[in-house]
Amino acid sequence: MSHLLVNNAMAQNTMTANMASSTPKAPTSQPATSQPASPVKSVGDFPLKKIQLISKHIDQLVAQNLRKNNLRPNAPANDETLLRRYFLAIIGRIPTYDEAIIFRKRKDQQRRSDLIDHLLDSPGYVSDMFNFYADLLRVKSKHNRIIGEPYINWVKQSVKESKPYDQMVYEMLTAQGHVWNNGAVGYYQRDMGMPLDNMSNTTRIFLGTQVGCAQCHDHPFDIWTQMEFNEMSAYTYGIVTTNARWKYPNLKQLYNKIRRTQKNKDDPRTQIVIQAARNMLEPLQFPVFTINKDLRLPDDYKYDDAKPKSIVAPRTIFGDIAAAPKGSNRPEIFAKWLTAPTNPRFTKVIANRLWKDAFGVGLIEPLDDIKEDTVASNPELMAYLIQVMIDLKYDVKQFQRVIYNTRTYQRKTSIAAWDSDKPYHFPGPILKRMTAPQIWDSVLTLAIQDLDERPGNVTGGRGYDYDKFNEYIKMDADTLFDLVNVQADQLQRSREFDKIRKPLSRQIQQAKNKKDTVTLRKLQAKIAALRTQYSDIIKMKQKSMEPQAEERSAMERDPRRHGACFRNATTCKTGTFPARLWAIRSRHHQQWL
Repeated sequence: MSHLLVNNAMAQNTMTANMASSTPKAPTSQPATSQPASPVKSVGDFPLKKIQLISKHIDQLVAQNLRKNNLRPNAPANDETLLRRYFLAIIGRIPTYDEAIIFRKRKDQQRRSDLIDHLLDSPGYVSDMFNFYADLLRVKSKHNRIIGEPYINWVKQSVKESKPYDQMVYEMLTAQGHVWNNGAVGYYQRDMGMPLDNMSNTTRIFLGTQVGCAQCHDHPFDIWTQMEFNEMSAYTYGIVTTNARWKYPNLKQLYNKIRRTQKNKDDPRTQIVIQAARNMLEPLQFPVFTINKDLRLPDDYKYDDAKPKSIVAPRTIFGDIAAAPKGSNRPEIFAKWLTAPTNPRFTKVIANRLWKDAFGVGLIEPLDDIKEDTVASNPELMAYLIQVMIDLKYDVKQFQRVIYNTRTYQRKTSIAAWDSDKPYHFPGPILKRMTAPQIWDSVLTLAIQDLDERPGNVTGGRGYDYDKFNEYIKMDADTLFDLVNVQADQLQRSREFDKIRKPLSRQIQQAKNKKDTVTLRKLQAKIAALRTQYSDIIKMKQKSMEPQAEERSAMERDPRRHGACFRNATTCKTGTFPARLWAIRSRHHQQWL
């Protein structure tokens, strides 16, 4: 026992001496079209020996808990198993044949640690961790009338630059402005117009606490009251996410002018002008900002501690009380309280989530329903992981590096099904199925060259000129009205073009089927004349499709798309896709389960 305490003290003193305490920084506004060139830290910037010292102490705490419960650890996994496991866990796909051969040729003691560092610093890690955060934060490419691309890019950039987790959460909870200037506002836009639901999600995601039931009445299965839920919600109730056209005088005047000039709602031109204004300006109407707005209890509030419609003062449900005097920035006060190392659940929840992401089971289950009497399956290990996360300044990548370097993670999986009613003491990871993204990316590994280097095609905002939006905000109503009419003319011409082109295209196909060359030539002449007449519309459509065309062109140029065989893949006889698929399956799936 004394040996464990000495190692524990050594690990914590070493980390504390080399790393300063963490404090969230103020959010930054970043254009979605030109993400900042923040320095990207290498995982090797923190010495491996210190990481291994922490990993060793984690192994000791796991071993101590196994002995306490009369259990034995699983046998160590072989290199082939760990190669596949590390690739799937860190970058979300199986290794290629060449990657497997390179690793198997190495016989030195540091080959596993070097592989971990290589994968953590690779573009594939950014892609895989984006999936982790996208699930956690319920990220969508488009929701309601809000464009989602800038929020997606912000999350990816945060992962790429290893932004500390506490700072990342702080920026989301204090974000204001338009999403293309500050992608973090996408967190509030995800629950547009539902501030109470947003607080329910915030406490579940970041504090592992389910207070949603207390939104309408005292929680039937926990200690939280409806008053406590409203007190927490009062911190962020003044955040506006709904249509804020009224905030901008030029937009308000513009739409008034449209109503005056387009009085007949049944006129097709009126509908086109309204549609053009929506297409061009709708994103401007949904910024995120804070107003001085008090939360009141509902009309049907039935408890004795307050009257219906009473104003609710902000108050935290546990930990230090975060005072929010009248006129203070309540979201900032709430964000500082939530992300503080002294918060009893913030650090515990993310440490537990990352542990489960690696091992398949959390030290606390379920992850997002922690109660006052919840006890981790290994309390000493849980406490140590919390301290490790704090000392690492909430660097998620370094925390994962610690986990992947443990001997506990490098053991064979537990084959027996995990009984969720019983604590799991981690003789090794549990056996897990591959996730849908892992299966998809593993199959793509066979067909697409340099898969990890490809950013992907983000929808929900592609085609927007974000720089134009900032210009529109400054324009007067008359200038905007002229631009809307130009857009309406283009939209009207586009509809006219499609109305003529579609029946002509059908007739051309029918002439081809009948082999009627005379009719075909006449129709082709008509379509050529039509394209000349509407050349401006065609160019506009082609420009909007350029990103997708570039992506398809790159895929077409990929040699593996056309049957090129993997190098050294001797089991791949024909070079066809099914043969390559079978070759990789036999090497990676059957052999290394």
